[in-house]
Amino acid sequence: MKMFAGLCARRIGDLEGLRKELKAKGAPVLQDAAARLFLDGHPGDVWPVPEAGGVGNLVLTLPSDRYECNVLARRGPVAQAESEFSQLVANAPAPFVSEKKTDSRSSTPTNGEIHTMGYLWRIGADPKALALLLTTADSPDAPVQLKATVSRISAP
Repeated sequence: MKMFAGLCARRIGDLEGLRKELKAKGAPVLQDAAARLFLDGHPGDVWPVPEAGGVGNLVLTLPSDRYECNVLARRGPVAQAESEFSQLVANAPAPFVSEKKTDSRSSTPTNGEIHTMGYLWRIGADPKALALLLTTADSPDAPVQLKATVSRISAP
């Protein structure tokens, strides 16, 4: 969750700045078919994120057709990620107020149990809000076990 907090949640006000910074630093970008796997059919950029032990477990995605930032992990400690995410998003920084919107579970043969937690951060009755989501899959065979997302939305 540290990667999500540092790259996405902290930078949500300037995702284009983050994109430009990563490109200026020459960060390697996944191309074509490899990138499409992580963009859910949207155009955008995907960067493998270096971590202890190498590259290949984490990716950062910035879709170009919506204001959104995602960190995905092929493998990770599901229970720990859920706990850390809850702690991170339950207490929004001022002047935002955090509102839990969803906590759902489902199951598929490939992913096992899928758990999605979603929060909104908003200021008063302003319809513009930040949506923060974490989706986890508990199966060791799941293509992606953890996906954390922050996006700007108009909420009712």
